[in-house]
Amino acid sequence: SKIGFEAAAALSELLVDSGDVVAQGQVLAQLNPAEQEARVARAEAGVAASEAAILKAEASVARASAVLAQRVAANARQQELASRSAIAEKSAEEAQRDVDVAAAELTVAQSEVDVIRAQAADARAGLRYETTLLAHHTLKAPFDAVIVARHAEAGTVVRAGDTIFTLMDPKTVWVQAYIDEERAGSLALGQVAEIRLRSLPHAVFTGAVARIGIESDRVNEERRVWITCADCPTQVFLGEQAEVRITVAELATAILVPETAISGFDGHQGRVWAVQ
Repeated sequence: SKIGFEAAAALSELLVDSGDVVAQGQVLAQLNPAEQEARVARAEAGVAASEAAILKAEASVARASAVLAQRVAANARQQELASRSAIAEKSAEEAQRDVDVAAAELTVAQSEVDVIRAQAADARAGLRYETTLLAHHTLKAPFDAVIVARHAEAGTVVRAGDTIFTLMDPKTVWVQAYIDEERAGSLALGQVAEIRLRSLPHAVFTGAVARIGIESDRVNEERRVWITCADCPTQVFLGEQAEVRITVAELATAILVPETAISGFDGHQGRVWAVQ
């Protein structure tokens, strides 16, 4: 896997190098976080301001509720007096108008609370976004791996997606073999294979066919086959050449001769000259 940052900044620290063994979640590198930390602090201040605004708006609602209750009580007295002709009708109308105004102000105050709560939710979402971007300034190992290569140095300004490290999991190393199409017809998943590495030519390792390429090489007329290795050395070297022999069938009795000794061999049949 070629891994890098999801953000752009200057590399401030590289904690591992080629050949190092790392565990999943281990910190590998760090970008300069100063600018993003400032954005996070600004977002935090926005959240605090919105929470304070909510308290202020709720206090306004309480005040509007108290005013409405007072106006309702006063209106009730005015209406009673007006019914007995103790006060002018105009005074009763003004008292009812005051109640209507107070009710409208309470509705406005409650609406302002809803608006400010929505703004607070937006501020909290903005804080989560900025915090996520800050986390992207730290590069962690996605799995237990070995560092194959380091592609950057501290101080380099990198862009989002630039490759910083190439990682591999030694437990998942496969051998890729190329089989001539004329001999590939008998291939099947799970067939046993013998593997000889070029660096260890006298050692034979056991493997099995894990994948058969669905598309052949049109130029070389070969089929790609991937072999898993059950007992390969712990120290592996990517790109090393290997020789693979896949057992596609077993015969009870057979006479084995070198292929070069078969005249007119077309991949299926030919003629062998024997001395008697």
